[in-house]
Amino acid sequence: MYKTGNYIKVLVERKTKNVYYKNQLRDVEFCIYRNYAAFYGFPIFPLGKTYSAKISELDEYYEHGPFVKMPEELFEVCKQMNRLL
Repeated sequence: MYKTGNYIKVLVERKTKNVYYKNQLRDVEFCIYRNYAAFYGFPIFPLGKTYSAKISELDEYYEHGPFVKMPEELFEVCKQMNRLL
C-alpha cells in the first residue's frame, strides 16, 4: 500500500507482457492500482482505478488516471488485463 494524502493506492496486479509499441516488440510492465479514501490510514471506500505502464528499454513511464493519459495502444492492454481480474 502506498499512502499519499487522504487516499491510499493499493497494487492489484503487476504483469510483464510483450507488446508492439513504436513498431517493435517491447517488454512492458503493466500495473493496476485501486485508489481508496482513507481515514487514519485505513481504506474506507474505493475511488477508482489507476493504470501504469513502464517500458524499461526506452526509459518511459506512462500512467492513466483522472488527470493524465497513456497512449491508446498501451491502455487497451491494461483494459484487457482488468477484464481478466
